[in-house]
Amino acid sequence: MRGGSAKEKKPLEGVTTKFFIGTEDGELVYADWKLEKDVDSGRLQPPKPDFAKLFHDQNITTLQRSPFFKEYFLVVGGWNFSIWKEGETSQPLLCSAAHAKKLTAGYWSPTRPCVFYIARADGNIDVWDLLDRTHEPSLSQNISAASITAIFPWIVNSKQQLLGVADSVGTLHILEVPWTLRHAPSGEMNSTLNYLEREVKRLAYVQTRQEFRIQDKRRIDAEEAEKKLVKPIEPSNEEVENRQRMEYLDYKEEEKKFLQELGLWQEPEEPLPDT
Repeated sequence: MRGGSAKEKKPLEGVTTKFFIGTEDGELVYADWKLEKDVDSGRLQPPKPDFAKLFHDQNITTLQRSPFFKEYFLVVGGWNFSIWKEGETSQPLLCSAAHAKKLTAGYWSPTRPCVFYIARADGNIDVWDLLDRTHEPSLSQNISAASITAIFPWIVNSKQQLLGVADSVGTLHILEVPWTLRHAPSGEMNSTLNYLEREVKRLAYVQTRQEFRIQDKRRIDAEEAEKKLVKPIEPSNEEVENRQRMEYLDYKEEEKKFLQELGLWQEPEEPLPDT
């Protein structure tokens, strides 16, 4: 078999070259495999990643785009999961609290935009509904006594949907998804999208406030540094004399009060009038 020459191949148009990577250390990396020409050497080489964020304690086991909103994706790793939007590099839209048991897998529901499944090391499956609650799962079901290694939903037909669950001892469990978890109510698509867009706006607001606080702190530090560099204005001779006169009068007044308390104060004699 003979392959084509690289000189004969043309770059694909309308195809994105950027992709996500989940590492064993729990980092989420967004990179581009399109080669760039190095300024110094002139050679083609892969560019540096756009960002690398660490929000998970251990290796990332799931990195999946939403089947309904391609720019949003689910990341599972360690003891928590997160939901990201492509293009938002500051932080995830949603990051769960650390669970008591390690999370081993995750999968979006193929028929409900706001629902996804999370597998745990204790053999349980958590069902999360973004429109119901975001601090805890809407439903938790024990499937196996062993750690779950993979989950996969499958649409049989419009009236039946199955969920395949595999565990660490090699057992495959086939579950039927109930009607409430496979049937999307009216308006769920728009409601889920509105929720995700609100989270994007919240992140933008938080980032703006952080930048404002950083700039405000820099301004205050610059003003304090400028005050230290400015030399104090020396008072004039008249101001010095007035301050000394006031200090002397205050001293005489305190001396009078002190002598009065001791009973030693004597009123000064008034001078005799001139005849």
